[in-house]
Amino acid sequence: PMGRRFRVGRSIARQDVSTVITLEPVWVTRAGQVSSVGLPANTYRWPRLSPDARRMAFGLRGGDWVNVIDLRARTTYRTEGRTEPTWAPGGRSLYMSLGNRPLGGLGRQIADGSRPIDTLVAFPADDAWPTDVSRDGRWLAWYGSVGSAPGQEASDPNDLYFMDLTDRQSRRVVIAGSQRGARFSRDGRWVAYESTESGASAIHVRPWPALDANYVVSDTGATEPAWSPDGRELYFR
Repeated sequence: PMGRRFRVGRSIARQDVSTVITLEPVWVTRAGQVSSVGLPANTYRWPRLSPDARRMAFGLRGGDWVNVIDLRARTTYRTEGRTEPTWAPGGRSLYMSLGNRPLGGLGRQIADGSRPIDTLVAFPADDAWPTDVSRDGRWLAWYGSVGSAPGQEASDPNDLYFMDLTDRQSRRVVIAGSQRGARFSRDGRWVAYESTESGASAIHVRPWPALDANYVVSDTGATEPAWSPDGRELYFR
């Protein structure tokens, strides 16, 4: 819903001598007021709200697929994606990672799982994780360690890539350090992302598609940028 942010709160449940960390999805207002989304605590990962805020895509730690839950009807669907769900504009489908090595790649699937996943690209020895789709539906932002030998990490890990969905060809953006979490602004003029290019993790913004300027908009240690609905602000951890 407009005016509210979504995050994952954390609670801890103890079982014998081991500690199991579970998460509870909550709504948080600008004033810091917290209210439950109404879902039971679980090991949630990658919670992503649909554009209309009525559904949430998520994974569970140790699970092998991405789920989608209707927050009103409480019906749940299972997809064939493995990690990092990213909603397409309009909310009809999801872009997802096909998994980690040796199952790396990117796919697209109808959000209710009613059709098989469409593999956009597969990387038998590399990892790829999608993070956003441009508002016009043309560009898919993703990051990964591509081009390394099987069993080895790339010398420049987690570069940003932008796939033109009209021909499924990706443009690699080589920047020092590690990058992830690229998000397009609502007007399509900017890309925000997390990067260690300045030595510590921070949120950077560059103009799209030129990427020919660089603005640091956070203190060091910041991660996971997300644009506000009107595109005038950035949220981040």
